Amino acid sequence: LLLVILWIILGGSIESKGASNAHIRISEFCASNIDTIADEDGDYPDWIELENPTEKPIDLRAYFLTDEVSQPNKYRLPSYVIAPGERALIFASGKTKESSRPPFHAPFKLQINGEYLALFERESGIVLTEFSPSFPKQVPGFSYGITAIQGTAVDQGDEIKFDYLKAPTPGKPNTAMGTIPSVPKPSFSQKRGFFQKPFQLSLGASAKGTVIRYSIDASEPSANQGVIYSAPIQVDRSQIIRAIAI
Repeated sequence: LLLVILWIILGGSIESKGASNAHIRISEFCASNIDTIADEDGDYPDWIELENPTEKPIDLRAYFLTDEVSQPNKYRLPSYVIAPGERALIFASGKTKESSRPPFHAPFKLQINGEYLALFERESGIVLTEFSPSFPKQVPGFSYGITAIQGTAVDQGDEIKFDYLKAPTPGKPNTAMGTIPSVPKPSFSQKRGFFQKPFQLSLGASAKGTVIRYSIDASEPSANQGVIYSAPIQVDRSQIIRAIAI
């Protein structure tokens, strides 16, 4: 008997951990800033937007930003009071610059392929917004932010949904318009299960311009890993076949 396991890899939105309505929070960030907003040097560094969702003014110096889980106090935010409903921009530029008002510069950059990112309260060490173990791979020119409709965030208790934003809005309310549509999952010509004879497995994708990558050794295919599908796969032994549509 041949045992074939078919595994479809899907993408999607993420929920930040530990988000709180009693403090500031990360409301949007961009890990591949192409032309959205420039710093004072004319460069286009990554950026992180902080939002005050409370009804009281909050001083930024009470918080830390970090891109390393082992170093939560990597960047202590400077003293600056954010009024209720206001936002402050932090360039993740790696530059050491001082300023009395936003935008400020953090001593680290963001990785487009994803990495750890978190906002901590300095006194208690409580994590307020956290992408762990990492935020998902980012898209050049897109940002990643709290899903919002007419400036009102979609908040489910202490977890806030984030998604890709085609139109970045640094310093302004996020909108749900322009989010990246999900790529339809690849289809398999056979279902998983036991088979008496060898057969050919066909993979398909409905979206125009989609590329399918697959593996037959249980490894995880990705945009850069796996075999590009071009012809049916001969299945003549027990194996795990994984596929992703890109």
